[in-house]
Amino acid sequence: MNPFDFQSPSTVGEAAALLTQQARPIAGGTDLLAEIKNGVVAPDLLVNLLNIAELQGITELADGLRIGATTRIEDLLEWPGLWQNYSLLAQSCQVLAWSEIRAMGTVGGNLCQRPRCWYYRHPLGTRCLKRGGDHCYPTQGRANGPFAIFGGGPCYAVHPSDLAVALAAMRMMWRAKTPCRQASCWSGLMCRARNSARGLFTSRANSAPLTTSRAPASRSRRGQTITVCTMRGWCWAAWRPCRGGRQRSSRC
Repeated sequence: MNPFDFQSPSTVGEAAALLTQQARPIAGGTDLLAEIKNGVVAPDLLVNLLNIAELQGITELADGLRIGATTRIEDLLEWPGLWQNYSLLAQSCQVLAWSEIRAMGTVGGNLCQRPRCWYYRHPLGTRCLKRGGDHCYPTQGRANGPFAIFGGGPCYAVHPSDLAVALAAMRMMWRAKTPCRQASCWSGLMCRARNSARGLFTSRANSAPLTTSRAPASRSRRGQTITVCTMRGWCWAAWRPCRGGRQRSSRC
């Protein structure tokens, strides 16, 4: 593991200013620390987000639910009224990883985590497009894994987040902060890789800290999510359809 500095800013503005190309934000660290240990990334600076009050907490507003980016998955799952009023979000939290990960992992971290492509994660995968290389291995090698089957390219890795799919079905909005401005975007874009090597969910996590997510109440009362895995024990989902709102019938 390469040496790195550690900073703990107290405001979102300070954190955004520290997030240069060689810096990474950290909260729960369940994904980033594994990347560092495996040699996938080697940041010079880790920016701790857990001391920023603006990124914490869950608040129910007149138009929906506001969730701070550093809210832990376990705290969100235990929030009163989640199952009754935001059942789709509750289902997604319940099937997310296992209890130890839910106790450490945050909402923002789950949305901004890096792809679970084994070519990207391999210590020798330096030619992978997501790591600045010039090659996407699934197009020529083993491709029966977490890769796009509809569209895709030039990178075929799909978004690994359980929450992102549910929040997209709920039409949730998220906000991110840069040193110059605050940006808002529909959560469905978190699930899409742009037609580039890096993709939105890659560059967003490094350059601008996710601050809040907001679930509109009108679309959150009903819904269903299904997680299909390739092994009996827990593993990353191979297929994760979500249905939000009211529908008379549906078909996959």
